[in-house]
Amino acid sequence: MSKKPVDLDDCKALVEELLANRIQDKDLGDVSPVIWERGFLTGVLARLALEDVDVRWRLQQMVKHSRR
Repeated sequence: MSKKPVDLDDCKALVEELLANRIQDKDLGDVSPVIWERGFLTGVLARLALEDVDVRWRLQQMVKHSRR
């Protein structure tokens, strides 16, 4: 793992690269790439929340604050 500082742009680029790599081999048929990406990212976040209590807590806080 790199010791260089990580910022939000680095993280966004990593997610964009992951999506680009995953979708290139898929035959989406009539499914919009945006719909496929949403489903994929939902699965990724759900898996991270299952494996990491801090991620789950942060997601819960985001939901709580979005209701205001």
